[in-house]
Amino acid sequence: MRIRIGCLDQELLWAIDDVIGGLYSIDQKTFETECVVDCRKLFPHGKFGVLSLFKWKEDYIVIIPQELNRKWIFYNKVTEEIEYRKVIEKKCQEVLVAADQDRNQLYFFPLYVYDPILIMDLNTLTCAQTIENWSGRVPNDCRETAWKGIYDGQYLFFPIKNTRIVVRMDCETQKVNLLELDISQNVIDVDYAFGELWVLPVSGDRLYQIDENGRVVHSVVLSVENRTDSLPAFARIVVQRRYLFLLPYYRKGIYVCHKQNGTTQVIPKESSNSRKKNKEIYLRYWEYCVKGNQICFLPFRDSYIEIDLNTLAYRKRELFYPNSWSDEEKIWRIIWSHVSERDSIIREKDECNLKHFSEYLQHKTNKDDFSKSDHTGEKIWDAMKNRGRTI
Repeated sequence: MRIRIGCLDQELLWAIDDVIGGLYSIDQKTFETECVVDCRKLFPHGKFGVLSLFKWKEDYIVIIPQELNRKWIFYNKVTEEIEYRKVIEKKCQEVLVAADQDRNQLYFFPLYVYDPILIMDLNTLTCAQTIENWSGRVPNDCRETAWKGIYDGQYLFFPIKNTRIVVRMDCETQKVNLLELDISQNVIDVDYAFGELWVLPVSGDRLYQIDENGRVVHSVVLSVENRTDSLPAFARIVVQRRYLFLLPYYRKGIYVCHKQNGTTQVIPKESSNSRKKNKEIYLRYWEYCVKGNQICFLPFRDSYIEIDLNTLAYRKRELFYPNSWSDEEKIWRIIWSHVSERDSIIREKDECNLKHFSEYLQHKTNKDDFSKSDHTGEKIWDAMKNRGRTI
C-alpha cells in the first residue's frame, strides 16, 4: 500500500491509498487491511485531490478535498453509509491543521497566500470565520505556503515557501502576524510537540527551536558519524520528546536527531549506496502516528516502520491489500484508478505504473470480449489521432 494521509482511531488506522484509491481500515494489532469503501464508490463523479482526513463525532470519518468547495465525504462507521455534503461555497485550497476540542473549532491554512485562513465550527462543520488578506508583506514572487502547519494550543503556525517567514495566528483573537526569523536559510516546515516549536530550513545542517514570537531559543547542528557533508535536504520535521525525526528527499531511511547534541542516525541504517541521490523516488515517508511509546511511519514508497521512542529499536512491516483480493482483482483495481475504458479503448486519466498497466493489457487481451471486438486497432488509432490534435 502507499499511504500519504491517515488518522488513528483507537486500534484502527484509517487511510486513503494513493495507488488504488479508496478508504481503508488497518488493524494496528493484526495489520489486517479492509477496503471499507472502494475508489469507484468513494469518487462516483471522478477522483479529486484529498489533503485531510479526520474522525468526527465518534461515528464518522470525514474526507476533505483539497478544493474545499467540492463535496466532502462522510463515512459512517456504524451504518457503513456514505454521505456527500457541500460544506464550503468559496473556492479555495486548504489543509486541515487541527481540531481544537476546547474551542470546538477546526483550523485550516491555505495552500496559496491569496486564499483565506479558515476557522470552522467543529460541531456543525459550518464556516465560523474567514480571515482574508492576511499575507501583507509577503514578497510578490512567494505565492505558496509550505505543506504543513501546526497548532500549539494558542497559536496556529505555518511557513511561507522560499522565505524565512512563519505565519502566526492567535486562535483567541484571530490576529495574524508574520514572523521573519533571524536565520540564514528559508524555512520549509514546522512542528510542535512537548512545548517546543521547531523549524526546518530548506537546506543546511542546522535545526532551530523558536519561541512563539519567532526568536531562536536553541539550535542543533546535525552530524551523521561526525560528518555534516553527507546530509540530504529534508522535507519534513517531526518533534518528539527526545528526538527530532527528519524525512529526506531522494534518500532511504528516516534521520533521527538527538535534540541536545545533534548526533543523528539513520533508521534503518543506510548503506553507502543508499546515500546516493535516487532521482526516481521523491519521498519514501510522509504520514505518521504515535501510539504508546512508538512512532509509526506509514508506507508511502517504503515499508511501514515502528520506532521505539526510548531505544530507537525498530521493526518494519508490510501493509498488503486485503487478502480477499485475487491478483487479477488487484491489477484491475489499480488500473481502474488511473485509466478509463470504453469500447475496448483504454485512456489514461492519471499517472499509471507501467508494470501493472502491462499486466492489465495481458489480462484484457485474453478476454473474449476484447479479442472478438471488431476494428479495435482502428479505434485505438483514431483515439491517438484525436489526442494528437489537442496537444
